[in-house]
Amino acid sequence: MHYRHGKSVQPGTRPGALGDVAGAITSIWVMDYNTSKVNEQVCGSVDDVLAFGKSANTTWVHIQGKAGADDLRRLREAYGLHPLAVEDVMNAGQRPKFEPYDSQVCLLYTSPSPRD
Repeated sequence: MHYRHGKSVQPGTRPGALGDVAGAITSIWVMDYNTSKVNEQVCGSVDDVLAFGKSANTTWVHIQGKAGADDLRRLREAYGLHPLAVEDVMNAGQRPKFEPYDSQVCLLYTSPSPRD
């Protein structure tokens, strides 16, 4: 597997800081669901995902590619995401991890690709 070894923020920066890294999102998939219905949608941009932030349902957001700091800030504000979870997304290339937070969970993993 290929891992990114660089950090997006300087050492010593406060936890949860995102820096100014630009991203290259290739696709965003959203599943918004409750006990009686499921809404799956491929979104063209973070703006499309933000509409789900007003939903009372459970929302799963899958970002394929590397999200930039501005996009992650917007998602963090809209969904009330934990700053450390968002920082982990910025610093991709680590081992798979599962982090439970108060009312959310963060699952990070890299899927194998044919070149691996």
